Amino acid sequence: MDRTYTGSYGRLKVSFGDFLSNQFLTGLISRDLEGIEVALSETSYREDIEQLASLYKPPELLDFAVNRHLIKKNRLAQFSPPPNARPFLKAYFLKWDIENIKSIISSKTLGYQAAESESFLIGFRNLPLGILAGTMTQEDFRIMISLGSVDAVIDYLTRYGIGTYLLVHMEEYRKTKDVTSLYSAMDSYHFTSMLDSLKFYNGDESNIRDYIRETIDSYNILSVLKATQLSVPLEQVSRFLFARGNIPISVIEESMRMQSIEEAAAHFKQYYDLTSASEKYSRSGLLYHYEIEMRSTIISKYATKMSALPVSLNSIFYFIIKAEVERENLRAIIAGKLYNLSDERIRELLILV
Repeated sequence: MDRTYTGSYGRLKVSFGDFLSNQFLTGLISRDLEGIEVALSETSYREDIEQLASLYKPPELLDFAVNRHLIKKNRLAQFSPPPNARPFLKAYFLKWDIENIKSIISSKTLGYQAAESESFLIGFRNLPLGILAGTMTQEDFRIMISLGSVDAVIDYLTRYGIGTYLLVHMEEYRKTKDVTSLYSAMDSYHFTSMLDSLKFYNGDESNIRDYIRETIDSYNILSVLKATQLSVPLEQVSRFLFARGNIPISVIEESMRMQSIEEAAAHFKQYYDLTSASEKYSRSGLLYHYEIEMRSTIISKYATKMSALPVSLNSIFYFIIKAEVERENLRAIIAGKLYNLSDERIRELLILV
């Protein structure tokens, strides 16, 4: 056992007991929003709900409480690894900064107002856009929100590494006002930063590297399926594909020559069996079935491996993934209730591992 991890893992191990069981999560599906609040108030979410109850009402209260809970989990994980592993976690948590930057850029492009409050990013009609749980400060987001244009936001970001990636695409954005290339550049920066910062310390970090590579594969496959559904030409999609996954770019591009979404998905059977997702897509016409199927497959595969290993960065990363999946599941249930989805539809949105 690596003793540099043992103290931090002790703190995480205590917090593992706070995670909600699959039985508890599925039990929430039959409740209304008030019932969900009552049920969560009997768990470790009680403090989050109580702290926010004077500021928000359901359903915003539930969404913000779930976000606040994840922020606490992330902060616990951020201070857990030994110094040599911290650059990777910093790169991984950049995902939240990117999510918020995208929200700010979208709000400015659409002419909406965004605001920062209580560690959350809030947008049009007081809807929660994201959480401030990355490496940038609340002051950074406060400044970006106050800026008058997308150009000004990108200029501000040049003080961070991500800004240099965005500058390359600014001329295209100015001509087209299409944010696709900007968002793709941010995703590329994130994937590259994670893979480049991951150092082999114990020797078992390959699980985390492979998890990231399969996440890139999933991103590429979803990009292709969306492009196929929208009849976007191959040459326009190719430049937004990332080459550091496990599936060769040539295989991904070949899938775009298929005649349907289902045929394109079947092209990846060597890597992912998306038969079940295709059957659901054929009935609903909704691509989220593929996203959930791939994410469930990847998380189930690597969560099992990481949880079985001795104390290491795997233990910390497993904790992070478990916290994220719990947030996704709770938000799916809350949104499903808000939009009057059937219990069956809500259950399809959950990732139960």
